[in-house]
Amino acid sequence: MILYHRSPLEPWPAIAASGRLEPRWPREGDWPRTVHFTDEVDKLPWGWDAATHPLVVKVDVEAEAWSPWGRAHVPRNAWASLGIHPVTPSPWGHDVTTNNVHSGHWYVTTRTVPSSSWLEVLRLDTGEVLWTPASS
Repeated sequence: MILYHRSPLEPWPAIAASGRLEPRWPREGDWPRTVHFTDEVDKLPWGWDAATHPLVVKVDVEAEAWSPWGRAHVPRNAWASLGIHPVTPSPWGHDVTTNNVHSGHWYVTTRTVPSSSWLEVLRLDTGEVLWTPASS
């Protein structure tokens, strides 16, 4: 499945040096650490855009849809703020907020994603390609 991982630029040197995306979210909480993706590069959480998260790692990886995974692993009191729909999805939109309007496009894995699964890394704000399989 072709998916996109978005990040600020600051972690890129460490990601490039390690050659992998590590499950690191959430920083706190009692549920499993994850790597998050979208199936469309611009379907991000509220407050994330090309200015705040210009780094895009395009990957070919198996991942689970966020809402069903979240219902199974995230405490219910955190669902609304994290874009986890009580049902998938609500046809009436009552569970959709500006924070999670794109959550139907989000995916998650608890596995490390090695660079052998990466297809390309680029900066959306400049269009610069930072990594390709040929450059590794």
